[in-house]
Amino acid sequence: METDDYDGILNLIIFRKNDIFPFHNSKIQFLYEKFCSDAYEFHSNFYGLYTNDGRGSSTWRPRGDGYVSEEIYDRVMSKIAVLNDKASELAQQWEELISVSRQELKGASKSVERYDM
Repeated sequence: METDDYDGILNLIIFRKNDIFPFHNSKIQFLYEKFCSDAYEFHSNFYGLYTNDGRGSSTWRPRGDGYVSEEIYDRVMSKIAVLNDKASELAQQWEELISVSRQELKGASKSVERYDM
C-alpha cells in the first residue's frame, strides 16, 4: 500500500487532539470520540507493524525484502488480520457517525453533505 493511504486518519487524530469544542449533541459526541479513539489505536498498531520501504510504499517486510521464517510470517499475518478487521470496524463506525449526524442534525443551518466512496 502507499505510504499515505492512512493520512486521513492521521489528520483526524491531530484534529481531535486540538479540538476544544465538543458537539452539542451527546449521541454524535459519543460516536465521534469512540471513532477517534479507535482510529488512534488502529493507526498506532498499523505503523507499529508497517514501515516505509523508501519507495513510496509501506511494508511489514524487513529491509532488503529478505525472507522471514514461517513463524514470523504467521505472526505478522495474524496481526494483519486483526488490522483488517479493525479497518472494517472503523469504516462501519464512520458510516454510523455520518448516519446519526445526518439524522440528529436535521433542520440545522448547515447540513451534512452526502459523499460517495
